[in-house]
Amino acid sequence: MGRQDASVTIKVWDAPVRLFHWLLLALVAVSVSTGYIGGNLMRWHVWSGCTILALLICRLLGGFAGRATARFAHFVHGPRAALGLFLTPMSGAYGWGREVFALALAIQVIVWGIAQPFAGAIADRFGSLRVLSGGALLYCAGLTLMAYSKTPGMLDLTAGVLAGLGIAGSSFTIVIAAFSKLMPPHMRSLAFGAGTAAGSFGQFLFSPLAVGFIDWFGWQHALVAFAVITLVIIPLSAAVNTPPMDAGASTGTR
Repeated sequence: MGRQDASVTIKVWDAPVRLFHWLLLALVAVSVSTGYIGGNLMRWHVWSGCTILALLICRLLGGFAGRATARFAHFVHGPRAALGLFLTPMSGAYGWGREVFALALAIQVIVWGIAQPFAGAIADRFGSLRVLSGGALLYCAGLTLMAYSKTPGMLDLTAGVLAGLGIAGSSFTIVIAAFSKLMPPHMRSLAFGAGTAAGSFGQFLFSPLAVGFIDWFGWQHALVAFAVITLVIIPLSAAVNTPPMDAGASTGTR
């Protein structure tokens, strides 16, 4: 067996995708600010909203039929945006085909979708802090064990089930729901816009960061580093902590 080349060049995004994200970020800022100010600026609010819609439609088409670097199969949001970059080094290390990694990520999406309503219900019942913290711990465990998964079944369990449960518990939908409860009505649109823009920034941050970590530390240590980064969710979740349902009910009856 010949010696495999250890250096792998990974193209994260092409120019149109980068342009789309920067334009979307700018337009969201325009839409939120003009909607908050109101008055004569409302026409710019409508214009920016229509432009955002047109951009999203183009992005959806490109995500399914565009270049390889623009397709949704290759990246998503947050630390999960970088998981596709581990396909080549992991498959090369264990002699797996692409279908092994693809199945694990498919399981992750399915588990995420199934667990998301339950995570939301638990957050309503017991508060968002517990759900976000528990999701962060599961996400951290999934990424850490994924780094040492040497069989397809183990990869399905770690990158699939554990990471999927972790994403469901620490996803942006929990944060958005917390915003709706914590922010006063006149500040909610601003909070939603700022939060959405901050969430989109994860795509800019984690994919290039993953490429650097893989080059500097190797793919296993890169996964562990991402696992440690997810633990930052725990202290940050205190800022969006919502009271449990019983506490809200008891307060309302006084």
